[in-house]
Amino acid sequence: MLRYLALFLGLLLFMAQAFVPKAVAETLVKSRSNTKLLQVDGRILFRFSQSQNEMLDKYHQTIYGDPNSGFVLRKVRVKFHGQLNDGIKYFIHIRADRKSAVELWDAYITYTLKQSPIPTEIELGMYKNPISMSYVKKGVKLWFPERPLAVNTLAPVWRDTGITVKVKPIKNVTFIASLLNGEGWTNKEKIYNKDGKYLYVFVVDAKPYVSDAISWRIRAGYECGHDTYSNLIYNKVYSAGGVKRSLIDVETQVVLKQYGTVFEGGYLYDSPDAVNNATANLGKAKGWYIQADYAVPVIKNLHLVARYSWVDPNDKADDEYDADYTSIGGYYLINGWQAAIRADYVFANERHNSIDNNLFCAEFQLLF
Repeated sequence: MLRYLALFLGLLLFMAQAFVPKAVAETLVKSRSNTKLLQVDGRILFRFSQSQNEMLDKYHQTIYGDPNSGFVLRKVRVKFHGQLNDGIKYFIHIRADRKSAVELWDAYITYTLKQSPIPTEIELGMYKNPISMSYVKKGVKLWFPERPLAVNTLAPVWRDTGITVKVKPIKNVTFIASLLNGEGWTNKEKIYNKDGKYLYVFVVDAKPYVSDAISWRIRAGYECGHDTYSNLIYNKVYSAGGVKRSLIDVETQVVLKQYGTVFEGGYLYDSPDAVNNATANLGKAKGWYIQADYAVPVIKNLHLVARYSWVDPNDKADDEYDADYTSIGGYYLINGWQAAIRADYVFANERHNSIDNNLFCAEFQLLF
């Protein structure tokens, strides 16, 4: 194997020397040592929450994952990113969130094929799994303190390590394909492919209609392969020890510009198979959500929001994870998203084994 690898690398080196013009070669070498842009920025998210006590007594955290009612630094983030002259960008993201130590959260390189007739980007490293429209939306621009229940439960809302290719063959249409380790991310273990198996993600993101008054976006994704991330609900709750996924995720957005209103919604369906625990009783998983954002015309920068989200992560089990949340709230942009306030009240309903766990949450966001 090493002999073949050496021959392959030697062939690449010969082709580079033989076919790349001298002027181009010198430009490529020079550009890689010359940084055009280095930017350091970050985020502080300060939160207050108040939960009904039965949730805290049973799970020792709120439905939003905070360890108790009261004040908490939900997110403290620092980002280092920049672009090199030869079309290579880098991004390094460090976090120190609630209940976690200082740790690496993202680290990836983006290479743009500038000479390609079809706009193409290649990402390599650790980054967000790209399947969910809700999850790839920047956290700084969320309407609510947290993402929809259905997305947080079924979609892979975590980082993974691998390679992603993004191609834009026509205007307003992007095709995305990812090959990932399928290990997710955890600060307790090293980031590598422990089982030697992979996770595959295929996404189409399109805007079929865009005008001065209305825009419509739809993102459809399919994920298959092996997922052994410990916090995935099939592994964490139902002890699957790893699953072979068949996840369909379709999410959409409609913007009514003249009315200052945005609607978003999504449907997720999964048919997981346990791969390491034959006794795990896994059924079909499904969930959906709909949410709306209304810009109040008489109070500039004030938005009112509402959301309903429903999930059943295992139709073979009737438990407290069969739930639906109804949320109402709003956000105010003090200085765009750089300084903003969010707040919502969540009516949480477990369709089996119900507990009192409604939640009020308010937070202040500052970007620097």
